[in-house]
Amino acid sequence: AGMNYAVKLYKEGNMTVKQICEITNVSRAALYRELAEDKFIK
Repeated sequence: AGMNYAVKLYKEGNMTVKQICEITNVSRAALYRELAEDKFIK
């Protein structure tokens, strides 16, 4: 659940990755990997 929330926050674009990771307890590496798989990062 945390990862989905992290991706949602990232898409909204109001927070830094660092803030998102602190809130959702997801590691930066895991978040970037998830985003890369979903092709959000160009």
